Amino acid sequence: MQFDLTGMIETNINWTHDARNHFHTAAGLRFNNTARCVMANTKGNGEEGYLPGGTAMISQGKFSGRVIARGMDTLGSFTWMAIRGKKDTGLIVITAYRVCQKVGTRSGPDTAFT
Repeated sequence: MQFDLTGMIETNINWTHDARNHFHTAAGLRFNNTARCVMANTKGNGEEGYLPGGTAMISQGKFSGRVIARGMDTLGSFTWMAIRGKKDTGLIVITAYRVCQKVGTRSGPDTAFT
């Protein structure tokens, strides 16, 4: 797999502390310990497993050395990485997720938006 940076939406994972550690470990093994990751999800119940929505980003290889900051929002809608460029330039890459709802849809127990 060849990429520098990839974003994932609707990961549907409750990114608990253990899930994040597992993902970081797996990515490190796959990409020779060069991976940088960031994940976000809505507030879960603390249990691992399925949780609607969520985003994640992973960078790997030489590109990971250019990541100077990363973060997420508390609603699980987006993750971001700030990348250092040449000659004091930079780039912020955002992976965002927006729940699509049909017109007239009402919120209920199965609605993913808050």
